[in-house]
Amino acid sequence: MTEQNIVILDNSLVKASYKLSLNEMRLIMVLLSKIPPKTAIDPKQPFYITKDDFIRMGSHPDNVARDIRSACSELLNRKLSIPLGYDMELHTHWVYNVLTFKTETFERLKAEYPNAKNDDEFITQLKLHNLLSVIPFVLKSDENLMARVVLHDDVIPYVSELKEKFTKLNLDVVSQFSSYYTFRFYLLIMQWQGQGKIILSIKDIRKMFDLGDKYQATKDLKVWVIDVAIDELNEKSPYSVQYELIKKGRKFIELELKFKLKDKDKNKIKEKNNTERDNKTVDMFDGLTDLERQAIQSRIDDYIAMIESKGEVVSDFYRQNITRKAIAERWGLDEFVKKQEKKQAIKEQKNKEFAERLAEQQREELEKKEREKQRNEIIQRFESLTAEQQEFILDEVAKKATGIFAKIFADKRKENTAHQSPMFADYFKELLF
Repeated sequence: MTEQNIVILDNSLVKASYKLSLNEMRLIMVLLSKIPPKTAIDPKQPFYITKDDFIRMGSHPDNVARDIRSACSELLNRKLSIPLGYDMELHTHWVYNVLTFKTETFERLKAEYPNAKNDDEFITQLKLHNLLSVIPFVLKSDENLMARVVLHDDVIPYVSELKEKFTKLNLDVVSQFSSYYTFRFYLLIMQWQGQGKIILSIKDIRKMFDLGDKYQATKDLKVWVIDVAIDELNEKSPYSVQYELIKKGRKFIELELKFKLKDKDKNKIKEKNNTERDNKTVDMFDGLTDLERQAIQSRIDDYIAMIESKGEVVSDFYRQNITRKAIAERWGLDEFVKKQEKKQAIKEQKNKEFAERLAEQQREELEKKEREKQRNEIIQRFESLTAEQQEFILDEVAKKATGIFAKIFADKRKENTAHQSPMFADYFKELLF
């Protein structure tokens, strides 16, 4: 698998709740394949999706311009909810902005502004010359079209610099899919490929696929979602998939997926596993992971350099003995473990702080909604009174408003809006309830 064939995303994104069209899913997959593995990306970095990219993803050459427009037309509005733990979710969008324009125009302006930071200069020129189509208004011709997409800041941590808890898949496999639901089930299978089985609650499936009110009856969910995806997975993916709907009482509550590699794909996977290895996998011979072995090797190198600095020659035989001793005694692993624990503690602290900030934001939002609700109740209660009762309440509030607030209240009373002002809401609430 070349890097351009690989799509890597955080497991939280696999389980996220969102709904995309087929063409939107194709665009997201192509975009993710353009992010180099384990590499940081600029939050404003644009990614360019061409007609060739879409043809590769299964779009017919005659319809590819239409499919690119279709993918871009609503992508800016597509939302997703990413699980954060602590029963919390991050509600955000996939992209920051989406643009479509002619390939020839892009190439010409790119040549004129080769050093433009984040393409801002020549994108500005595109706008000035009316050569740029800004979504939702898009070109209607079938000219050579391409899309420029900038990911939303919230999504970037889930698709770049991933070192653990991620799912990896081959773009050539998913390019064959013709259903959004097939993409989603395949992502789940790839996350749990070592288990051979997944059990999902029907409630979680509905949430992950953002079905809303669609397919409320299990028979409809089976026909229009599950069967569509499983049939296509069996036909086009490397896996043979079976499923069973599990009942509790008279209601279906869970879906059990069982999957295994088709015989023709087993040898391919074995060959791939010989060349690709997780650096946290423990070696069966020496009990070390690749990361631990690197830490020991670093100490070995330092030790040999120290000996050589004294003028002593280190033969291959001597070097081998040093290596055996270092592995047996686990040189440097205590320090390595401490560093890993420190990194993990920092990560957990950041996650905790983020969760706390999010909780605070949600709390403030709830308080704001509660204040707005109380304000509306005050307005409704006040306006339901007779004119005489209203004047009495206003007189009482006027007694409580002192200093500069007295003048503000008097002005708003003349405008008949005093009871609507948040500034005096507590006074009205005290008198009305």
